[in-house]
Amino acid sequence: DGAALVFDCGSTHQTFLNKRPLKPKVYAPVAVGDQLKFGQSTRIYIFTGPGDLMPAEGPSMKERKEAAYKKALAAKQEEDRFHQEQIARAQMQAALQGNVCWGQREDAEADAQAFNDDVDWREFTGSLTEKQEKIRDKIRK
Repeated sequence: DGAALVFDCGSTHQTFLNKRPLKPKVYAPVAVGDQLKFGQSTRIYIFTGPGDLMPAEGPSMKERKEAAYKKALAAKQEEDRFHQEQIARAQMQAALQGNVCWGQREDAEADAQAFNDDVDWREFTGSLTEKQEKIRDKIRK
């Protein structure tokens, strides 16, 4: 079918195709533009041929990063949407069961009265840290 192949006979120092070692005694297809290196040689051989036989190029690094970002963003948005739907369902179910509290319980008035009592720092009798005591003494002077 006109395909080019390379074969490593089990050499000691291996054969490399595009910087990857070949498995011994296995045929590997070679395309136009591929790099071959034999053993520990510093020479690199480029398999050449007509341009129309070159394999199609994949996306660039930038394009792959953008695609990965878009995929991660879509997954995050889907997760957020799912979470919001769960919250909405739970709130609706609680409302239908009559378990909703709008902050107007019987003890709400008592809580409001508790905040109306002013606390004077000069009358505070609780325990203070050493640093707080020094500040209190400075203020009193």
